[in-house]
Amino acid sequence: EANSAAKTRLIAALQQGRLIGMTGAGLSTWAGYPVWNDALRRLADLVAEITGDDQRGEEIIAQNTDMLFCAQKLGQIIGDVEFSNFLLREFGPTGKQSPNVLRQFASLPLRHIVTLNFDLSCEDAHTAIQVRFQSRSSASDEHFVDFFRQMDVPEFPKTIFHLHGQFNDPLAKIALTEV
Repeated sequence: EANSAAKTRLIAALQQGRLIGMTGAGLSTWAGYPVWNDALRRLADLVAEITGDDQRGEEIIAQNTDMLFCAQKLGQIIGDVEFSNFLLREFGPTGKQSPNVLRQFASLPLRHIVTLNFDLSCEDAHTAIQVRFQSRSSASDEHFVDFFRQMDVPEFPKTIFHLHGQFNDPLAKIALTEV
């Protein structure tokens, strides 16, 4: 009975077009992007390849439970250029067709979508089904402020907002820690 009532409220809220979706890695994995555990393993392998030290990356992963912090530490070891290239390989465009589950998500009548993902799979799905949107990243202070000031303004376009940044943002502007 409680589930039926919640379902009715959810449908009504969707029909009003005022809900904001929130996504994370669970959505991007459908498009072939890695979860952080897998990406960190590959990053640790890259640290070993570049430094010749097979244990250094593994030790950092073992000592830290915050995966984004681990990524930052490992990225510092290999340097900005290699780390940027790694993020591009892991989270950049794949050239693959947007999977059905992402297209279904894009078809929901959500006002905006806030994502923790670095990749653009959500944008690809919206493009695939021809839903208009704009993409913004927290890496731009202007975009950050603009989104939160105008998100309830009816004329403000549907926005996919990358709260941690995008794979191609400057490293200093993406969120790799909670600090």
